[in-house]
Amino acid sequence: MIYIDEFRKIDGCYEPLDILLVIKSVDQMERRKRLLDQFKSGTIGRIKPRPISEGLLVKCQLSSGGDGTITADNAEYVRTFPEPRHIVAYGSDRFLLTEIGRVDLLDEEGRVLDVMLHPYFAFLHTLALDSSHNRLLVASPGYDAIIELDLTTKKEVWRWFGWDHGFNPNEEGVYFTTSREEAEALEEKGCSAQYIDPEEYNEQGLLTAARTTHPNGAIYNVYKDDSTIIVSLGRKGKIIEIDRTSGNHSLRLDTLAPMPHGILPYEGGWMVTNTTRGEVWLLDENFTTRQQIIFNRLPGKAEEISGFEWLQLVRPLTRDLFVALDANRGIIVCDVANRWYTIYHPDRNWCLQDILFLGKS
Repeated sequence: MIYIDEFRKIDGCYEPLDILLVIKSVDQMERRKRLLDQFKSGTIGRIKPRPISEGLLVKCQLSSGGDGTITADNAEYVRTFPEPRHIVAYGSDRFLLTEIGRVDLLDEEGRVLDVMLHPYFAFLHTLALDSSHNRLLVASPGYDAIIELDLTTKKEVWRWFGWDHGFNPNEEGVYFTTSREEAEALEEKGCSAQYIDPEEYNEQGLLTAARTTHPNGAIYNVYKDDSTIIVSLGRKGKIIEIDRTSGNHSLRLDTLAPMPHGILPYEGGWMVTNTTRGEVWLLDENFTTRQQIIFNRLPGKAEEISGFEWLQLVRPLTRDLFVALDANRGIIVCDVANRWYTIYHPDRNWCLQDILFLGKS
């Protein structure tokens, strides 16, 4: 294990870096109170409806000077979106961004050029482009679904619902289905069943605590020519691999805490952020753990959350240089080879969700 708190703390990054920050909402202090209540009750996720929050896309810089603060005042631009969660580069000067219920095509200034919609888009999380950049994989936890679109036609070419592949019923014993006939058949067998018509729900879909899987990350398996999909299941704390032809899945990792994030290829294997334990796991191609990088002993958390972690996402800049979005501490840059770290402090009400590296200034 690599413990970041044992590293030397420095002021400012090694050199300026332009970034895009995705801010899910601007109510982080209020959200922290909700999360604390959930942790204490043993429940993670919404059990009551809530209003959709306004979030931000911020173009700014991790600089080597100054006091390390990042706010709207020192950003190059700030754009407002309803609960954005993930962004990917699409070509040299375009980006794809998830709002809560749609995917936006943006120009280099963060302005919306086009939108992609689907009936089962809800509570959208990650996006992934296939190797040819012709298809887009969208994680839609609001309906326990993964939807694939053709980027030319913007039409669905593949879908996967956890409900149809062994993830049914939910913890309350309710079976979900997109088929009215199947719901009626289940009820005839004495099961509690619910037909899901997206027209009867808003852009959040099912309440978080009611979902069976909450697939919050989906990527193509680059080691198998995109023939399978790697998915993190928030409700289960598991990583699964889905065969695109059959829809059947295989369990790849089941020792994570609930709500892992940021599954992505790394150095011939994988990396995944173990969010509620404040760790990032480096794995080989077969998902065997190579190394764990531990952030949870770092100072800087408020006293009232001393026993709780929320490491939203860790991304590699290079093989040994990582950037972590820590909801309780800030943006952490660490070099595991040279054993140093630094912390940038965004606006305290920004709920950090994703980061995209644009290049060195």
